[in-house]
Amino acid sequence: MATGRQVIDYLAGLTLTGGDRDGEPFTVLPWESRFCRGAFAVDGPAALSVARGNGKSALVAGDRLCAGRPRWPATRTPA
Repeated sequence: MATGRQVIDYLAGLTLTGGDRDGEPFTVLPWESRFCRGAFAVDGPAALSVARGNGKSALVAGDRLCAGRPRWPATRTPA
């Protein structure tokens, strides 16, 4: 499983597509960093409640993309 730091670093390397910020790098805001660090600090569910238009979709999409990338040591070797 990724750590919060790994997710934050991955998000910071993404480029936005579409919208007013098309082509700009993904800027990880302080509240997003806190959420990622907390959500990946424990093994279990995490909840995020933020008003419309504050980047939840981009944050969660980037998080899920990161989760699918084996860029850190696996906890067990595939059979």
